[in-house]
Amino acid sequence: MCVVRWSQFDLEQNGKADGRNKTLMNMARCMLKGKDMPKQFRREAVFAAAYILNRSPTKTLHEVTPGAEWSGRKPA
Repeated sequence: MCVVRWSQFDLEQNGKADGRNKTLMNMARCMLKGKDMPKQFRREAVFAAAYILNRSPTKTLHEVTPGAEWSGRKPA
């Protein structure tokens, strides 16, 4: 067994995840505000934002979608 110490608030370790979460929340907020939807639909808006982001190409993956990289096949 190996013990690895890390800080959950260390930006060097969580920078990519934090950036992705900020993007998700910004997209969800924009969706709700754009259609004057109440905050109770935030969960569905975050799911929709994640669906869109997972099917959008990224520079990091050389214009491949995260879903395609994960599964090894192109999204439908």
